[in-house]
Amino acid sequence: MIWPMGGARLIKDWCHGMSSKCAQVKLPEEGKQHASNENVGAAERSVSGGTTVKTAELDEVDYSGSTADAVIELMYGLRTSAHNRKFEILAMPSEINESPALAMIHTVPGIIPAFNELVGLHLIGWRSFNMLDESLLGNTIREGALSPQTMRRLATHIWSAVDAGASAVLVTCSSLGPAVDAAMPLCPIPLFRIDDGMAIEAIQRGNRIGVLATLATTMNPTTRLIERHAERTGRRISVTGRLCEGAFDKLRHGDRAAHDAMVREGLASLVGDVDVVVLAQASMANALNDTHQASLPVLTSPELGVLHISCALKARSRVQESAHS
Repeated sequence: MIWPMGGARLIKDWCHGMSSKCAQVKLPEEGKQHASNENVGAAERSVSGGTTVKTAELDEVDYSGSTADAVIELMYGLRTSAHNRKFEILAMPSEINESPALAMIHTVPGIIPAFNELVGLHLIGWRSFNMLDESLLGNTIREGALSPQTMRRLATHIWSAVDAGASAVLVTCSSLGPAVDAAMPLCPIPLFRIDDGMAIEAIQRGNRIGVLATLATTMNPTTRLIERHAERTGRRISVTGRLCEGAFDKLRHGDRAAHDAMVREGLASLVGDVDVVVLAQASMANALNDTHQASLPVLTSPELGVLHISCALKARSRVQESAHS
């Protein structure tokens, strides 16, 4: 097989399209001597963000010219000036994109590993890919509200995820919730906001609900979401909000300890006034460590959100199977 021009992109797209399957490759010996052990080790761990590279063989697949350099750089982080290198691709999977994909759109990079883990735990048979745009939240904070421009930009990201092959999309930033709601009727695939599952659980836990947030831009969207679910189910509730002002800035500048302490302080101020507390942002989820003993239920959005998505997708699948039976 001879890789055509654009072969690097072809391999990149192929790697993104696989789930647990892997390509087995080896950098030729004359190229490997110029690569650091760190680069080679990294290549053996992952290619293009998630595909495992396991074994080493060579020859059989010829490629040349600039495409050769691009492919080796893509796989090994190595620039090479030599042409006509050879490597062999083994264990080519029989199907590409064989599992559905959940696209996750984030505004905070630190939460991505936790969400990848949750998808692996609760969305069996699904793979995920991540899209990060910190400016969506940054602009919202600066402007003090969710602007039409930011809503439009989020919609562009959602449609980009659809074009990339996503079977469902999750937006993990609660401040963008109203923009997600606006896009839902137009989105051709299931679209979710991260805090739906938490809001549903909250109204089942009690009538007096506390909302703890580190951003003012998240307080109103979360409160309105809870009230909407309560109205839908005929429940009478009251919502008490508490803003941990300055906590998000601490987190953004790397002071997680100060952020977490401010969240715990805010939680303590709600004790006695509410039956259950929701942490309005996914970035707050780790603020209450294992040693902290809360005197009332505290709900966080990441796991409850992914569980809600799992239930919704299973229900949708059952409906589709019933329609075709």
